[in-house]
Amino acid sequence: NSTSGNGGSGNGLPAGLSLNTSTGAITGTLTVPAGQSLATYNLTIKATDSNAKTASKDFIIIATSTTSPTIAAPSAGNLTTLYYIPSTSQGTTATVSGQSVTSTTIMTPTTSNPVGGSLSYKITSGVLPPGISLNSLTGVLSGSFQIGSKQPALSTYYFGVSVTDANNNSSPEVQYNISVSVPYFYRQILTTGYAAAGYQSGTPYKNVNRVSYAAEVSVSLGDQLQIAVNYHGSTCGPDKGYQYGVPTTVGNTIPGQQTQIYNMRTESSYYGPNMTYGGRIAVSGICSNDGFSTTSYITGGFTGTNSNAIERWNHSTEAYSIVSGQTTTTSNLGEGGFGGSTETYGCFQGGTGMGTASSYIQQFTYSTETLSSWGVYLSSSCQQKFLPTKLNKVYGGDGGTYGNTSSTNFRKTVWTTQEQFVMQKGYGTGATGTGTAASCGEEVFTMGQDFGYCIGNYDGNQNTNAWKFYFATDTGTDANTGLQRRGIPGASSGNGFQRD
Repeated sequence: NSTSGNGGSGNGLPAGLSLNTSTGAITGTLTVPAGQSLATYNLTIKATDSNAKTASKDFIIIATSTTSPTIAAPSAGNLTTLYYIPSTSQGTTATVSGQSVTSTTIMTPTTSNPVGGSLSYKITSGVLPPGISLNSLTGVLSGSFQIGSKQPALSTYYFGVSVTDANNNSSPEVQYNISVSVPYFYRQILTTGYAAAGYQSGTPYKNVNRVSYAAEVSVSLGDQLQIAVNYHGSTCGPDKGYQYGVPTTVGNTIPGQQTQIYNMRTESSYYGPNMTYGGRIAVSGICSNDGFSTTSYITGGFTGTNSNAIERWNHSTEAYSIVSGQTTTTSNLGEGGFGGSTETYGCFQGGTGMGTASSYIQQFTYSTETLSSWGVYLSSSCQQKFLPTKLNKVYGGDGGTYGNTSSTNFRKTVWTTQEQFVMQKGYGTGATGTGTAASCGEEVFTMGQDFGYCIGNYDGNQNTNAWKFYFATDTGTDANTGLQRRGIPGASSGNGFQRD
């Protein structure tokens, strides 16, 4: 028995193989030459018997490398933290979903490739941050992180990467992660507001209007609330608005104990559990307005028993509990509102009765659930409502109780310094007239990213008037008449909610 061919081992076999001349068996370990992914060997095997008779046959041996490539660097773990930096400054209407940072390279892998030839990279598990992609030919991770409508303050994306060589040998998966940090302002991109409840001439309403910020149009959704209410304090979570101290019977300014919940995603309402203490109206409610708040805090209510207690409302379980060891110094507390809040703390504010001047305010820190002193009033009275922002400031009415001339102004408070400034409110659309700053109170405010809307107020009459206020410039304008509240003749002292 013998062989011949291009094996290069003297007998035509590839290096590492040998022929048993008695049995014809070819055995051994075949080694592909360095730098080659594929080797082809053509050979002829010849057999000779005892009579010197011969027979031969041609064979082809094809050898491929089974040594897998490996990603040598970077090692597994965190690659980087991406910090969202908008391409436009805060306070402009361009700060919307989809803005991104300048494109950046996050990873350029170092890969061993025993076979040589081309490589192919892929994500084998998990997901990449929005806007970041993997180049399948080079393994480079790059792109521009993009926020969606909602993004937590800090989130981590976990994913696995592997590489495959020309022989279809794949490397072990390497697990990486990328952290993403998003400023407070951009964690929820607000696009839609709701004006709910309110009253005119002693008649409360169940009506809800949806407010489109892009189109600047209000649409009546009809009587979507379970019960008509007015003067009832509220807070707004990521998906739902909450009205507190709701009564069981319809009437003007009636205290109660129920919770009325408005689901902004399904645009429907239902009753939640009763508050711990009853007889509540015009409570002061606060919560973080970053789009991920899980808890609201409520106190006050004028008529209620134990109304200086602070109740904790869990947005997920929809259950109440009492904040132990913390009570406000007065029970005559109301209308603190959703606007009295930052990411980390809020302010409970109130007076001695409906329509009275502000005479009490305290700061409440969310992380420690503790009260502390606060030096200035956010508005002049309980009837001058708050316009919230996500820009380290809040607006409250400056002067007056209802619609007298002194309430044409806003009082702006800077949260971090407690500095205050006075500027005009927006222009009125409707009875007040275009071009004249609205002299009003009991406003129903909804908050946007860069501006807020007043959807109905009291200027001597409960009305449907609407106006717009820009946070960046502290200036108000006449709103499009399409923003005026629909479906009812007018309403003030309702509740404003907002969502992405």
